[in-house]
Formats: sequence, structure tokens, C-alpha cells
Amino acid sequence: MTKVEKQTVNDALKSIVPQYENSTENDSKKGDLVTSGAVSAIVIEEGQVGIVLDFGATAPINANEIRESAEKAVMALPGVTSASVVMSATRTKPPAPTLPKSSKSAPTPTKIPGVKHIIAVASGKGGVGKS
Repeated sequence: MTKVEKQTVNDALKSIVPQYENSTENDSKKGDLVTSGAVSAIVIEEGQVGIVLDFGATAPINANEIRESAEKAVMALPGVTSASVVMSATRTKPPAPTLPKSSKSAPTPTKIPGVKHIIAVASGKGGVGKS
């Protein structure tokens, strides 16, 4: 059986180019999978090849095509019995909603003549007017 080398797998992946929705925002990601730095890991064990592609914060628009093309390109290499490509892209969290700032201040307590303490009572059971 022919031994599969990482460099051979890298060379096969150089023919695949990700496409991004707005190429001007992704100038640092231009080029093939290897040149753009999308190949995060290659694992080879007894003819089985696993590839991890990480696209960072911007996923390509042709993601499914990239996965299929990468698997086909690697499967065509001598000695490869199976190829599996896992893809990831980091999602950025949307900013947390903020409450509008109010110009009102907290209410000030009002004294009730002849009352020293006020006690609030609640049952927490729900329902209305059951007593």
C-alpha cells in the first residue's frame, strides 16, 4: 500500500478556491485552501485521511462544493481509502441588547403618617381573588 503524505494532501487541496460573498472584505483570505490558511489539520492513518478546514469569522458561499471537491481530490490520491472533511467557521455573537437610558430617577419613599413599618405580603400561587 502506498503511504499517503501530508504534503501530497496539501498539494491536492491547492486546486480548491473558496468564494466569499464580498471579496473586498476578505482580501486576507484570497487564494486556495492551503494559501488562505483554511487547512487547520490533516490526519492520516492507514489510508484514511481527515481534514479540518477552518474559515474563521467568514464562511465561504460555496462551502458544500468545497467539502465535496476536497474529498474527491484527496480520494484520487494513491493509497487513500477514505477521505473526510470537517468544516468550521466562527460565528460572531450579536451585540447584547441594551436598555435605553432613562432620565428618570428611582422614586423616593413617601412617609405615611402614623405608620412605622410597611410589610408586603404575596402568596406567589397565581390566580386572582381566591380568598
